[in-house]
Amino acid sequence: MTRPSPSRRKAKLQPRPPDCIILAGRGYSNKQIALAFALTPRTVDGYLTEARRLFEAHDRTELVVSAVLAGDVGLDELHHRLPE
Repeated sequence: MTRPSPSRRKAKLQPRPPDCIILAGRGYSNKQIALAFALTPRTVDGYLTEARRLFEAHDRTELVVSAVLAGDVGLDELHHRLPE
């Protein structure tokens, strides 16, 4: 029996980290994500760092792809950009 790859397993994300992953996937910086959700950039960094740990992702791109493959983030959610 083979074990699922880290990017395919279901991560246990809390409600806010997927929102941060979605905006990171849209190209937003941590500061922009923080402003969008009334958080501090440090909090956003913490959410994304924890999500990267859960998905065993090395960078933001790998995190976003892993979250999509796991079903935590939909491709349609990445398509829309918020007004700047």
